[in-house]
Amino acid sequence: MFLKEIKQKINSTQRISQVTKALELVSAVKMKKAQTVALGSRPFARIVIEALKRLHEHQEEYLERKSFYFHQRKIKKILVAVVSSDKGFCGSFNQNVLKFAEKEIKKMQAENEVEIMAIGKKAITFFKRRGYNVKIEFTGIGDYGKLAEVRPIARLFLRYFKEDEYQKICLFYTHFYSTLSQKPKKIQILPSVSEVFEELLEERAGEVNNNRKVDYIFEPSAAEVFDNLIPQLIEFEIHQTVLEANASEHSARMMAMKNASQNASEVIEELTLDYNKVRQNQITSEISEISSAKEVMG
Repeated sequence: MFLKEIKQKINSTQRISQVTKALELVSAVKMKKAQTVALGSRPFARIVIEALKRLHEHQEEYLERKSFYFHQRKIKKILVAVVSSDKGFCGSFNQNVLKFAEKEIKKMQAENEVEIMAIGKKAITFFKRRGYNVKIEFTGIGDYGKLAEVRPIARLFLRYFKEDEYQKICLFYTHFYSTLSQKPKKIQILPSVSEVFEELLEERAGEVNNNRKVDYIFEPSAAEVFDNLIPQLIEFEIHQTVLEANASEHSARMMAMKNASQNASEVIEELTLDYNKVRQNQITSEISEISSAKEVMG
């Protein structure tokens, strides 16, 4: 390899390293804020879900008869919402949740018709390229997912379920555990069942105190109380999943860019070593040529 080619590779790798380092620093700042927001809202979510679970345990049979949010219907069509990012450069973040969702969707399709709500440009592109029925698209949710940005999603879920367009609605997203650990998860949004509350509590790192037995008096009725509470819970839960996904995205991007910067540094070191070796060989060759010419002339 010629010196000029090696030098060009070193320069191009250095430019890439500068970009990845800048992205790493930006992602680190966003990651810290996103993690703070996501983790800060978990205690409230845990308390709300635990309260609803205890209430539901006392009125489960009544609610399944009277409240359409809990009513189990014959499933004809399922809506699956998948949360991804709008941007790339975040390692396997998008592929993990999209592949996980696709695997579960194929299982559902064996028995029911499935339509997709794609949240994020990466999800839209992924499912459209594979020929899935993407009925609804959402993009542009900010780095920290404000409640107003996800409210239209919650309202669509509620309207579709209330009008019986879909008999089951599920949501796939990436749950944040730590900077180094994020895993795709699936939760059932509607109909609401006791298992959903259990799962949500487990994800929020909470435990139900089963020793607390309380009798409740509902006014005007349990169904009306829950029919007012469940929409708010769904809205908040979607907001929380977006916060979890955002924290996961920025963490994954920071780690991906950090690894890219380290790899670029290693490549630069190897290329620099090659450059020095080639340069040394050239110098040795030139010295040998000068010595040989001197002997001939002498």
